[in-house]
Amino acid sequence: MENKRLPQDKGRELWIDYIKGICLVGIIMFHINPSLGYSPYLVSWFLAGFFFTGGYTFRLYGGFKEFFIRKFRYLVVPVFSFGILNLLLSLVAKDISFIRRIEGIFFQLPGRDDDMWFVACLFVMEMISYVIVRFIKDYRLRIFACLALLAAGWCWKDYVDIPLPWHLVTACMMIIFVGLGYEAKRVDLYRRLKDFVAKKSGKSIAAGLLLIYLLLAWHWDNVVDIHLLNYGKTIYFYLLALISLPVLFMICVMLEHVSGSLFCKSIKYIGVNSLAYYGMQSKIITIVITAGMYIGHSASIVPMVIVYTFIVLLILAPLSYFINRFMPFMLGRAYKNK
Repeated sequence: MENKRLPQDKGRELWIDYIKGICLVGIIMFHINPSLGYSPYLVSWFLAGFFFTGGYTFRLYGGFKEFFIRKFRYLVVPVFSFGILNLLLSLVAKDISFIRRIEGIFFQLPGRDDDMWFVACLFVMEMISYVIVRFIKDYRLRIFACLALLAAGWCWKDYVDIPLPWHLVTACMMIIFVGLGYEAKRVDLYRRLKDFVAKKSGKSIAAGLLLIYLLLAWHWDNVVDIHLLNYGKTIYFYLLALISLPVLFMICVMLEHVSGSLFCKSIKYIGVNSLAYYGMQSKIITIVITAGMYIGHSASIVPMVIVYTFIVLLILAPLSYFINRFMPFMLGRAYKNK
């Protein structure tokens, strides 16, 4: 049963939208220029944060058939709709292999024209989570199952190294964050942390964790691309992710105190529309970077990356509104009555 004590904003929990919004901004910054020195500060938390919120909002929704249909509608349909849109845009922009792009959409293999890989991976994780939550009643066994899948994915990545469709290996390796999110909801972690960060000691601990995270990331020289199953030093990646999650969680809880600010409203809008933002961001980034290079301003330094990120977010705002208002089928949704 959904906890009625959680703060609601027209049926939504603000801090969840804040996490999604902040994580989406991190994804866009990383995609603009992943080779710059700021990448270690981003890669360990922005996907883990998304998966965590996915676990926090996870529900069984009846039997498996009903659950599957619902997830197919809201996750698989966007994989194909945005995949086809990106295919058409690529055909206009340059000469590409049509067959290869179609195969990429259907098979979702790592690095093979799988623009919507994260959503495809999330669908697989939802199916795995259904089995775990439906058939394992003890929370300790649920966490153990997630850890066992992590170990299996890790071994497959390191010793088999054969890509599996729909990012099954990544789903296994990241399912632990979904599991942690689900257990956080079960114990009402939001209320506990809200009370905790209201205290001076809570703020001090949050600041301390943030400092530890920044120091660890500062010394991290790994090249990480979860999309391509490259975790660098895998243990180090998970350590940073586990430290960053409570920090991100507490920051977003504290943002609720200034929810009326322009910053919070903007982050919330991005979080609410994160699927549309994610579906369009790769092509918009390409267009913005190309235009910037044409006028002599490449994204080779951090200040320009920040400028580019802001421009991309501005362009995506009306596009996401247009998709939600006039093309909701791309998101697996029905048209709203006026």
